[in-house]
Amino acid sequence: AAPPAPAPAPPPPDNHPGRLIDPREVESGPTEVKFIPTNPKRAATACHLRYENYKDAKTVAEFFEKGGWRADLIHDVAKNYCALGGAEPTGVPPPPTKPRKFRAPRPDDEEEADADWEHAEEKDDSEDEDFAPGEKRAALAELSDGPARKRRSQKAEADAEAGEMAVALSGDEGGDQPAAAPPAAEAPVVPVMPEPVAAIPTMPVTSIPLGAPAPDPAPLG
Repeated sequence: AAPPAPAPAPPPPDNHPGRLIDPREVESGPTEVKFIPTNPKRAATACHLRYENYKDAKTVAEFFEKGGWRADLIHDVAKNYCALGGAEPTGVPPPPTKPRKFRAPRPDDEEEADADWEHAEEKDDSEDEDFAPGEKRAALAELSDGPARKRRSQKAEADAEAGEMAVALSGDEGGDQPAAAPPAAEAPVVPVMPEPVAAIPTMPVTSIPLGAPAPDPAPLG
């Protein structure tokens, strides 16, 4: 079999001073600009139409006058579609500086956990293993009728109350603590009856025929 053809030699580096001009900072002025004649943009797009308008520009100022955008200039210089300062554009994009690293697909964490659980050895269930550390602390706090975590101020108050309780218990055992007095009996509640209201005298009602004179009113009392 014939030996494979040798790979072509890489092109010599282009050390033209125009390669050092930054398209992001170049001003709209007499700086020379050159574009490749073939439109590399995708047809029927806005950037394709703009390239047809500004590809004949000779300076950066003329490029902007023909409708070019700053983003177009940055993109075309990066892709070697354009060159500044008298350099010649090649039309061949440069190779990526950092090739992408291959990443192997990672297994699903849930499937891996299920497999580990299926092959895990059985353990004796105990009271301590039924609760996680936080759940166990909360369960103990619920049984002791207190919060799971106490602040420093609450801890100081709890210690003071515990000390007072200890003193009270020690006093009860030694007989030094005086006996508590029985609660005083409450006075019975007497209902208050409302006072009688005097009757209001009423006028007798008599029927008067039409056309008859009204009688004199009867004296009150």
